Amino acid sequence: MLVQAGSSGPGQALAARQAEVVFTVQQDPESAVAFAKGLREQVAAVERGPRHCLIMPGLMPVIGEAEAEAHEKFALLQSLTDQSNALTIP
Repeated sequence: MLVQAGSSGPGQALAARQAEVVFTVQQDPESAVAFAKGLREQVAAVERGPRHCLIMPGLMPVIGEAEAEAHEKFALLQSLTDQSNALTIP
C-alpha cells in the first residue's frame, strides 16, 4: 500500500497518480472539502476511480489557556517548518 503524506501541489499530483491513501491535515472544514474535491478531480484526470485514492484526514490540536495563546503556539509551530527540502515532482 502506498501512502502519501502532505497537501502540496506536487504531493497531490503524486497521490493522484500512484497513492492508495493520502494523509493530510487541513486547518478548517472548508479547506478540507476543497482539498478532497481537488484531489478527486486529479485522480479522475489520470483515469483512476475515486476509491483508488482514499483521504485520511489528520488532526493537530493546539491548546492554550486562551484562544490567543493557542494561535501563538500554532504560529510558532508553523515558523519551525522548513519547506526548502520538500520533495518536488516535475
